[in-house]
Amino acid sequence: MPIEPSATSPAQATQQRLTGIGLLLCAVACFASIDACAKWLNRSMHPMQTVTLRYLGSFVLIGLLLNPRRRPGIMRTRRLWLQCARATCLVVMSMCIFTAVRYLPLTVITSIAFVAPLVTAVLAAPM
Repeated sequence: MPIEPSATSPAQATQQRLTGIGLLLCAVACFASIDACAKWLNRSMHPMQTVTLRYLGSFVLIGLLLNPRRRPGIMRTRRLWLQCARATCLVVMSMCIFTAVRYLPLTVITSIAFVAPLVTAVLAAPM
C-alpha cells in the first residue's frame, strides 16, 4: 500500500527525506551492532543462547515501548498462524546467521544479508 504524498513545501520535503535517510542509517548501524555482538558472544556461547538473548531483549524493549496494558488492542492480530510462521522464519534466519558468524567475517555475512531484498523480489515475482 503506497503512502500518499502530502502537500508539503520543498523545505518540509527535504526535511522528511533527511529524516528518512537518518533513520535508515540508524537501522543499518543497529543491524551491524547486533551482528558484531553476536560474533563476540558466539566465542563463548552457543548460537541458540545468543538468539535467545536477542529476542528476550527485543521482547522486553518492545513490551515497554508499546505498553499493551495502556493499549490493549495493539497486540491483536487477525492471522495468528501467519504471524507465527513469520516469527519462526525470523528465528530460524537469526539462528543461521548467528551460526555463520562463527565461521565467516562480518563483512561477508553483511554482504550476503543485503542480498535478501533481491531474493524476496525474485520469489515474489511468481505471486
